[in-house]
Amino acid sequence: PVELVVLGAAADAELADLASWQVVATALGRDVRILFVGPEVPDELAGSGAQQGRVAMRFVQSTYDALLLAGNGPAGGAPAAGGGAAAGLAARAPDAFLAFNPGFTCPDYEWDATLAALGRAASSRGGAPPPRLIVATNTQMEGLMEAEMLGECGWQPATQLARNPYTSLKAIQSGTLANDLYRKNAWLVVYQHVGKKERRWVREKQRKGGKGQAGGRRKKGGKGPGKGSAKRVARALYDAVVGPLSKLVRRR
Repeated sequence: PVELVVLGAAADAELADLASWQVVATALGRDVRILFVGPEVPDELAGSGAQQGRVAMRFVQSTYDALLLAGNGPAGGAPAAGGGAAAGLAARAPDAFLAFNPGFTCPDYEWDATLAALGRAASSRGGAPPPRLIVATNTQMEGLMEAEMLGECGWQPATQLARNPYTSLKAIQSGTLANDLYRKNAWLVVYQHVGKKERRWVREKQRKGGKGQAGGRRKKGGKGPGKGSAKRVARALYDAVVGPLSKLVRRR
């Protein structure tokens, strides 16, 4: 079966309609096992399992890093709610991690330990293909900002940041930007773990003399990722806010 781990699962989001996850098995034509893990997994689901068609589910009220520690024995600390068999499942790196609107760049959410655990899990597959990290964000700007942070953790995009064709059609009012509407999980990107020493800008700096691995384009000036990422975020902000407003003013 295909094994997935849904990070930061919550009752009002990923767990709101368990039957809908059957579309994954239908699309793949295979059995699917999903581990839902997150501090906001409700008490009534924590430690239990469910079967929806060809999709087997387990629910754990924990962070992913704490779950991995719990699976390593008493030294890992107190077991998570719903650990045990789920910890054994988590110990095997899945085929993919899924994070829906995770807010990796928000310090209040404390993702650092989990991101470190994801990196270790991605590096522990031996000769097997490493798991992918699939991230959905509400806006393009959030996607670009999280790409910068994930890059510092050794994750590089395996696909371009693109619009999610399956996102909800419901428009939601932004709580931080006046007169701004967004759709949940409207942007998608898939990441692969290449390790911190294999970041693209390092490889491209090594190619300055015409040597090194092929592929990729050198950033102008041979700078690191910070300046280029800042430009992308600035461009996204301009496209989303400044550009439309300036056009409106000119029309008036």
